[in-house]
Amino acid sequence: MNGTSEDSRPAKAPAFGGSGDASLFPGIMETAARSYHGCGEASSVCIFCADLCCPAAEAVSNLADEVGRVPVPVVCDSRVPGWVGPGTDAILVSYSGDCPAVLTARETLRARGCRIHAVTSGGQLLRGFSRGEDLALVPAGLGPSGAVASVLGTLCAMVSGMGVLDAMPHLRRAADSARARMDDLDRVASAAATKLSGGVVAAYSASDVSACSRRVMDAVRQSTGDLSFYGELPEFDHNELVGWSDPNAHAPELRMLVLRSGRSGGLVAIIVECMMEVLEENSRDVASAGLGDGGSLSRNVAGMILADMIAGRLARWPTYRSRSSCSASSTTWRGRWTATPPGPSTATT
Repeated sequence: MNGTSEDSRPAKAPAFGGSGDASLFPGIMETAARSYHGCGEASSVCIFCADLCCPAAEAVSNLADEVGRVPVPVVCDSRVPGWVGPGTDAILVSYSGDCPAVLTARETLRARGCRIHAVTSGGQLLRGFSRGEDLALVPAGLGPSGAVASVLGTLCAMVSGMGVLDAMPHLRRAADSARARMDDLDRVASAAATKLSGGVVAAYSASDVSACSRRVMDAVRQSTGDLSFYGELPEFDHNELVGWSDPNAHAPELRMLVLRSGRSGGLVAIIVECMMEVLEENSRDVASAGLGDGGSLSRNVAGMILADMIAGRLARWPTYRSRSSCSASSTTWRGRWTATPPGPSTATT
């Protein structure tokens, strides 16, 4: 356990999740990291998460792929990989503590002799906590963005304490970079939301920052109740580009957001550029948002803040979410449409 008992758990915190609170993300993340007091060293780590905090887990996995000495894979269902065994430290993440997949995985992991760590605000994951297991409590009552930020900070501190990934310097740089870019991110979000409003949002990013495109999907669903999905580049080109490039026959309501990274170079950059050209030549709505050229965690955090800002705007423009404006015969939403939606045109974060 990390020194936090059920009686001394953090007080219930105000929920946040709208674009008006996006600036709180870095602070919540840093506070959570400072609140975790560490655990023993590990040689093999696997994260199990299947709820709204998956983007936080994926951001740590992305960072491990970039700079870690060992990978930190994320499992998003109840099935435990065969390589996970007595030498594996398993991190169970469920903000509510009631995710069925994580609770099922816990029993298998215990049976295999894994060292268990839990990140939660309560629920069955807390109530089923066993002596000798490591527990990191995050504040209850947070909205989706606050939960993601809190879990991300906790996970960074946890894997740093295990010695598998020195994540804390990257977290501090990500927080500082996000604060410095907040006004710029707000402007990017406003332009992107204008392009995306009125349709089904599909977010794409390169695989080294897959966490932020997933967070866009989750934020849109949570804020608007609308369908949304995400994918990784350049795999998108292989599997979906041909279908989406026909504007009449396939999903005319689709609006695509490409989260672009200054670190993407070589073939990936060429593929992304060609993809944008093909889609726009076929009158597809494509919004592009730059994540900067920092490390993967800095880019993922920027993308998560963008997700919250964009989703908040889409939720405040209900008339522009009407599916009746997205018919295949309509040209209102096609190509490089840049008009400003009705209502406040200078929505702030």
